[in-house]
Amino acid sequence: MPLFQKKIQKFACGDGYTLCLDDAGQVWSWGAGDSGQLGYEIFHYDERTIVVSGTRCQRDPRQITHLS
Repeated sequence: MPLFQKKIQKFACGDGYTLCLDDAGQVWSWGAGDSGQLGYEIFHYDERTIVVSGTRCQRDPRQITHLS
């Protein structure tokens, strides 16, 4: 189910990125991610990624599936 159909419990914002927690306990992130702040690496570019001022960005919310 996409993020816009979920109930969001909490948001956290940083310098160019956002994370949120939904009511099912899933964490989602989007924004600038060159330093791992999204919880995953952006390895390739597709329709959900863009480059802004030389920084790789996740355009749409993406679920963080595991933490290392």
